Amino acid sequence: MPLYRQIQSHCVDGCTCDDEQYFPICGDDGRSYFSPCHAGCTGKSLTDFFNCTCIPSGHAESGLCDQGCNGKLYAYAVFTFVGKLFTAFKIVPTFIAQIRCVQETDRAASTAFASFVTSALGWMPGPIIFGAIIDDTCLLWKYTCGERQSCRLYDLAYFRNAILGYSVITSALATLILSSLFFYFRYKNTTEWQQGAQKEDLAANVELIVNTDNANDPIKER
Repeated sequence: MPLYRQIQSHCVDGCTCDDEQYFPICGDDGRSYFSPCHAGCTGKSLTDFFNCTCIPSGHAESGLCDQGCNGKLYAYAVFTFVGKLFTAFKIVPTFIAQIRCVQETDRAASTAFASFVTSALGWMPGPIIFGAIIDDTCLLWKYTCGERQSCRLYDLAYFRNAILGYSVITSALATLILSSLFFYFRYKNTTEWQQGAQKEDLAANVELIVNTDNANDPIKER
């Protein structure tokens, strides 16, 4: 259902409505109107408007109409909770993988560099990108002295699709990168890790044999 109803010219015949005066009202037809004048209303009380020629019942209330998102809100909350929960699960494994992929002497530097990259590519441009996306969903801006100020009305359907769509795309990209790194280090470098472990075991065995031979040396025993 569209947010605004297309007003026919005969609804507001004889009215000179100011398009700068935004005062939304909700008609009994379930549609929101820019202002009482744009709905053709001629009578009002404290919160109600009457004799609205563009509304079949002729009655409206101040404010925007309810978009009926109560049922979908619970589903959205559940999916968001599950998504954030699984996002939290990857924090510790990612950190462990990060420090295991570098030499022990470079772990502090790698942690600092990872924090820098996260801030430079995530925390800093994030508000700018999301701000641009949100501004793009604005239907009605407030202007003061010819300069654009705050947004008065957003396209709610476009708003949620844009925000959630961008979040899904970036999350999918991050998951793809992490999965690629996992398989790379899991299968490509398994041989190197095994060789390193074998070298350590061999060095330990050699040291044990040398110590055993020295302990059984008859000259040292005398």
